[in-house]
Amino acid sequence: MNQMSPGIKRQFGLRFIGIQALFGVLGLGLIFTLKIPSHLVNFSIDGSGITKTAIYFFPTGIVAIFFTSPMAMRFEFLREIFDRIMVGPFGQFIGRGPWWSFITVSILAGAGEELVFRGVVQNELGLVAAALIFGFFHFVTWGFFAVATAMGLYLGNIFLWTHHNLAPPMLIHAGYDLLMLCLIRRTALKDGWAQP
Repeated sequence: MNQMSPGIKRQFGLRFIGIQALFGVLGLGLIFTLKIPSHLVNFSIDGSGITKTAIYFFPTGIVAIFFTSPMAMRFEFLREIFDRIMVGPFGQFIGRGPWWSFITVSILAGAGEELVFRGVVQNELGLVAAALIFGFFHFVTWGFFAVATAMGLYLGNIFLWTHHNLAPPMLIHAGYDLLMLCLIRRTALKDGWAQP
């Protein structure tokens, strides 16, 4: 595989950082425009909240580790998801983007997407509608749609369990994305899809 210049790698990272930053702006704009009350969208972190968030993150970490394992790649629908991701622009980002951009994109995705899907869509349309829209937003294959919808249901329930606190779903989403990006990059390096 041809080596990419640092400038091209930076462009891959900046493109996806920009997309996720726009999501955050969109989410905040919609919350203010729709005048969603603060008791339906709040953000707080305390000692017990951090502990709960770590506990809620655990299942998503297990899912990430399984989905990128050699055993998972034996399942046709999971292999198809991986292959489809890697041949598109996001695969270019995963395979060639700089590491620092993984952290930035993950934080912005966790914050921006949760502002939109939990803070706005779930408050306006309900849990199931928000999860389905979240699934379609992440559509790569029908299998990935199902996985993303399940993740949307899980994050939406955490939002409800924590009394409309966006901090836990944001942190879990960001942590899951970062773990997945790193694990997919590792798998892509092994399979020859990526370059160091």
